[in-house]
Amino acid sequence: MNRLSTRRVYLDHIRPPDISLIYDLLVDPDTGPVFRFSGGTPSPQYLQQHLWDDILAQWMVAGLRDHKRRGLVSIASPDFRNGFAYLSALATPECRHTGLVMEAVGLAVDYAFRTWPFRKLYAEVSETRLELFAGCIGRFCVEEGRLKAHHYHDGRFRDMITLATYREHWQELRQRFGKLETSTNVPLVDDGGPEEFAPSPHALQRGGRT
Repeated sequence: MNRLSTRRVYLDHIRPPDISLIYDLLVDPDTGPVFRFSGGTPSPQYLQQHLWDDILAQWMVAGLRDHKRRGLVSIASPDFRNGFAYLSALATPECRHTGLVMEAVGLAVDYAFRTWPFRKLYAEVSETRLELFAGCIGRFCVEEGRLKAHHYHDGRFRDMITLATYREHWQELRQRFGKLETSTNVPLVDDGGPEEFAPSPHALQRGGRT
């Protein structure tokens, strides 16, 4: 079966057994406060009912050799009139800072630009995690905006940074590194790259992005 993959991971359909892992990722005390539920712990039944709210496409990230679930990648809140959508990603604790889920993000970006006429893809990152993106900003994305003291986390208000990946730049990267699907990839980021980013809690109230 032809599938979206790098040498280490692939994008797989979400299946019923995955729901419990997705729930654990979204309520993780380390990352949950800046993700979909903003630190809340809704019922698993609520997650099942709303997992696909405002989602265009999403996948589980799986290891190519062992098929173990490594995280979740989503494309959400598409605006087809203006040509953009939002990306979000979550990694399991043991896969954070390995670069595995960021390879999957690269697959999702490539899929989005090949499938829909988006001009750019956004990711919103808390200032508390921005330093993890130092190796990506300027290479694969740019900082396009910053909302000062926008969301409350860990005892004080934090900035929310909007990163953007542009179609034209991505096409240049594809020409440089070759085809990005079906196990012909070189990793998109060095090992140790960032693994978690998501829309801000305030944006979630507008669009319900994962």
